[in-house]
Amino acid sequence: MKGRWGKNHFINAKIMNKKRLWLMLAVACGLSLLLPVNGLKAAANTTTLAADTIIHFANGGTNGMDIVVAAASTVESFTLTDEVGNTKLVFELDTGSALHLKSNGRKNFEDSPNVASTDCTSSSSYSTYDYTATSDDYTLTITFTETDNCPTSSGSPGGGGGGGGGDTTAPTISSIEATAKDTEATIVWTTSEASISWVVYGGTTAYGNEAKTAVYKTAHSTTLSGLTPVTTYHYQIKAQDSSGNASYYGDKTFTTLATSTTPTPPPTTPAPSASTPTVTTPESSVPSANLDMKLAKRLTGRLLLRVERGGEIWYVDTKEYKRYQVTFANALFVFQKLSLGITDANLAKIPVNGTSETGNVALRNRLKGKLLLQVQKGGAIWYVDTKGYRHSVTWANLMDLFRKLALGITNANLDKIPAGSL
Repeated sequence: MKGRWGKNHFINAKIMNKKRLWLMLAVACGLSLLLPVNGLKAAANTTTLAADTIIHFANGGTNGMDIVVAAASTVESFTLTDEVGNTKLVFELDTGSALHLKSNGRKNFEDSPNVASTDCTSSSSYSTYDYTATSDDYTLTITFTETDNCPTSSGSPGGGGGGGGGDTTAPTISSIEATAKDTEATIVWTTSEASISWVVYGGTTAYGNEAKTAVYKTAHSTTLSGLTPVTTYHYQIKAQDSSGNASYYGDKTFTTLATSTTPTPPPTTPAPSASTPTVTTPESSVPSANLDMKLAKRLTGRLLLRVERGGEIWYVDTKEYKRYQVTFANALFVFQKLSLGITDANLAKIPVNGTSETGNVALRNRLKGKLLLQVQKGGAIWYVDTKGYRHSVTWANLMDLFRKLALGITNANLDKIPAGSL
């Protein structure tokens, strides 16, 4: 199967048995692939790795490291191993296959057999590795270690050594302050060195939402919007410097204010008084007594539009009848957790929306409300509506399509459906 990895896509080493399926899914949907599941390896069939594709290591001795495809590269297959003490890229190459890689953390590419060397002189901010295979069925193993970086020197790029290893110290996060209003909160913090940084937040320590700053700096600020008044939120701050060293700060909380209250930073532990607003239970932990499973089952497989809060989109899964918010940031995680694999033959039995075909009525009825993953043709995503017609889901049409198909729902009724966790 011939494939092409789109620009600025991520390939994460933490993938289990669905490795090939979800790699194809990122291509089909045009989404960044950062799968939060435990595993050992990821593999791909004969393919072209496009320039700027990012191979992301999340574990092992190189936590947070990114290896970038510097220029389009052709490989027969590749495997990523991302464990403590065992961080490797293994490529299968045929004659003429060219490999062009770059490390923004100036890592050394230790290859076996020794057929090429790391170029540490082209830039002070990254190292490169280039190799073209001269025989078929050639296996190339590249190993990375925590401290094995190109030597640095005080001066221009490519200076002659003497500076020891590269930066291995993660940025320190401090001076964190959260100022909450009724439906938004602004969080500010500093890092000890220029870093990109982000906030994960939600009703519990499972978080589920993310706000990221993409500029390397030491003073950071982000505003979280679309929050529920008088609600306690958990949040955590993470940071990563240009060498790939990452750090995080432990869980913190803030509480949004009542709509009529003048916005002021809420106290960490509000003292009981007549003027203290009553804090409502976060959505993700609504007491079971307030849940309505009959309503949840009636809305199974439906896309819901939260009409009283900015038009949020929610999907009710067809197994546990739980609701999941759908955003650009978490769409891949939703599809990974909730979609059902389907063959081309069975998918063809479900007519595309807008056609007059009948298809297989029994199969259409059984798959109403399902998210489907087309496992044989690049991992395309489809949604089957309440009439049994399928709709193609892509990065370009994701939110507009789901809003078009969604059923409006009030806050009160949405709160009666149990919330799922990704």
